[in-house]
Amino acid sequence: MAHYTIIPPLDLCPVFPPPFLAREYIERSKQKSRKAYLGYRTAVNLFVASCKKTYFDQICRDDMLDFLRELRTRPSRETGKPIGESIVFNYFLKTVVFLNDRGIGKYVAREDWVQKKDWPKLGVSTESPRTQ
Repeated sequence: MAHYTIIPPLDLCPVFPPPFLAREYIERSKQKSRKAYLGYRTAVNLFVASCKKTYFDQICRDDMLDFLRELRTRPSRETGKPIGESIVFNYFLKTVVFLNDRGIGKYVAREDWVQKKDWPKLGVSTESPRTQ
C-alpha cells in the first residue's frame, strides 16, 4: 500500500493545526543528513508539544518565548541538568526555520514576532557563577 504525504499549499497553512504541519515538515526533512534530520525532528516535536495554539496562524512571539523558557529548563537525558545554551539556540533556530518554511511571516506582524533580543545568546551561560 502506497503512503502519500499531503503538503498543504502555504495559503492553506493557517487552517491546519501545528502538529499536522510539523509531521509534513519532518517528513520532508528526511532528505537532510541523519544528524540534521534528528535535530529538526527533535526541535519541531518539542515546539509542537509546548505550543497550545489550535491553528498555525495563531502562533506568536509569546509562544516562542514560552518555548524558549521551556527549553532552558528542560533537563538533559544524560545529566539531568538543564540543556546547554548552544543546544537551546540550535533547537530554537530549527523551530524558527520550520515556522518560516510554512510561511509564519504572512500571519504574524513583524512587531508581534520574535525579536533579535529574544534569541538565545551563544557563548553565554545561563548558570550562576560559583561562589567561592
